[in-house]
Amino acid sequence: REIREKERQNQEKNTRFTENTRNISKMKQQNSKKPEPQPKAEEDDGIKTITIPETLTLAELAEAMKQQPAALVKSLFMKGTMMTINAELTFEQAEEIALEFTYICEKEVKEQCKSYDASGEFPAEIVRMGAEMGLSALEVPAEYGGVGIDAVTCAAICEEMAKADAGFYTTMSASGLALRPVLIAGNEEQKKWACDVLLNGGQAAFGLTEPMAGSDSSNTKTTADKDGDSYILNGRKCFITNGGIADFYVIFAMTNKAKGVRGISAFLVPKDTPGLSVGSHENKMGIRTSNTTDVVMEDMRVPSSALLGKEGSGFMVSMKTLDMSRAYVGAGAVGIAQRCIDEAVAYSKQRITFGQP
Repeated sequence: REIREKERQNQEKNTRFTENTRNISKMKQQNSKKPEPQPKAEEDDGIKTITIPETLTLAELAEAMKQQPAALVKSLFMKGTMMTINAELTFEQAEEIALEFTYICEKEVKEQCKSYDASGEFPAEIVRMGAEMGLSALEVPAEYGGVGIDAVTCAAICEEMAKADAGFYTTMSASGLALRPVLIAGNEEQKKWACDVLLNGGQAAFGLTEPMAGSDSSNTKTTADKDGDSYILNGRKCFITNGGIADFYVIFAMTNKAKGVRGISAFLVPKDTPGLSVGSHENKMGIRTSNTTDVVMEDMRVPSSALLGKEGSGFMVSMKTLDMSRAYVGAGAVGIAQRCIDEAVAYSKQRITFGQP
């Protein structure tokens, strides 16, 4: 009887399994028959675009870019033909888009930045050109007037910029770094204002690191004391990329020392705020074409509306920002490594040793 009862139970299990399998198959068939959603017709926003034939080769594109390269690339990316694609792209598709920047980086950045890197002088004109092309505003969302590209494409473009010059890439990407906390914690007015600054060719800086608070950002010494409907900030930030050229800063400061990391808050600060100044410029060993400075706050008063998110949320905002940035840092490192390989191979073909190449 026990054997028969077990056989009966096994039969019931098999029957239920078969029925479930059939039901799943039916659901899959029904889902596969659902009509695909039709794409919405694009609205005419009055922005001029450049028609690029689908059969256009990279060589033909490079030839077309010789006359006005910056204007052409900007037309392609700023709500133009390339950016009608807002869906997630494969790496290969993103790489194809990024390769369109190869020519401009080779022609306008790579060689020109060599002399700036040697002298330590900031390449203002090259950076201005990059900003006009929208390279410092790659991460501005489409709803705020940006190009709306996905993360894979942005990373591929970062790789191409870094391959041309690490400092140029650092300058352009640092503005995206400063924009992220605004997009994470800011209100609609703050988001729109910050995005407009970058879309109009501006730059931004992320103000977290301090002399005694680098990797240990919880040791922040910069203070923000509430005074009526405003905050008064005092402190010094160091190693701030774009510190001397930024149009706005995101500054992290301690609003409540007793709460430790939960007492850190973030503030959106325009460059012309009284009490804000730029300190010494770092004479770096490498990446010398990027601007790296101290940023000093001395009784700098900002309105309560400058607070990003809630008071005390700054540490979490900074950590989320850095988490999002690491993939782009990795992409830039790949670009630098590729440039190293290219330079090493080129030199190996020229070097003569023991009487032979």
